Amino acid sequence: MYWKRGAFLAAREQFISRLSNEQDASRRALIHLSIGGVHEDQARPREAFAEYLRGLEEAPKDPALLLAAGTCAATLGDTATAASLYVRAAAERGSYLEADLELGNIY
Repeated sequence: MYWKRGAFLAAREQFISRLSNEQDASRRALIHLSIGGVHEDQARPREAFAEYLRGLEEAPKDPALLLAAGTCAATLGDTATAASLYVRAAAERGSYLEADLELGNIY
């Protein structure tokens, strides 16, 4: 994958191209998750957070997106939003160790 080789722009453009052609909401959410990951790899948490929120518009109950958005919110210093997202992620999955651990880290 492009971003693993440092070609972040190419990776982002590839994901955006896929996004424009995808009709399935769950797949669109996964693409938003991937674009957010590219932003995180570039140390751009605001952009990553915005991308994760776009993904949550497509799939509001996706535990991976909720966790990723929570992690970005925590990085940005918004612990209340992070906590809310972690709780939602754990609730959607029934049991989500990573979300529980991240929730513990912010308190």
